[in-house]
Amino acid sequence: MSKSIAAIVLTAVIMGCQGPAGPVGPQGPTGPQGPTGAQGPTGATGPAGAAPKTNYVCEGSTSSARGNLTFSHSVYEMTDGSMTATCTVITAAQEITSFVVYRPTQTGAADGSCFVVADTDGTSNYGVWNMRANLAALTGVASYRNEGSTDHGRTVSLTCVKY
Repeated sequence: MSKSIAAIVLTAVIMGCQGPAGPVGPQGPTGPQGPTGAQGPTGATGPAGAAPKTNYVCEGSTSSARGNLTFSHSVYEMTDGSMTATCTVITAAQEITSFVVYRPTQTGAADGSCFVVADTDGTSNYGVWNMRANLAALTGVASYRNEGSTDHGRTVSLTCVKY
């Protein structure tokens, strides 16, 4: 028993004799990643996007200093009133296409107006063809602009088909 009493007394003495705290030790390693959280609820359904409504293809042809020219103007009306138009000028050597997308309120949406930069008159500067359609009448026109060219102001009639 005397050994037990001595151990208790020794423990009490050691506990009672405490010095100042030592410096903070280094940070330990990062712990393992926790489990993945639960998936949140499904969000509200967004508005329906625009869908194709009507497609028109307008075509015409003429001759120029560079040979025969063919024009193709496609107009795609969408259910939300927006419109996409593509314009193509085809020569013996090249095919040049451009496209434009219009919101319903933008100028050009009513006639699908679009522009193609194409040197079709053989001059040293470039020219611009503008194609637009009268969809109700199923007609269209391609107009050429090139200041200083004899073709400046030239127009070509286009015939349109509704699909």
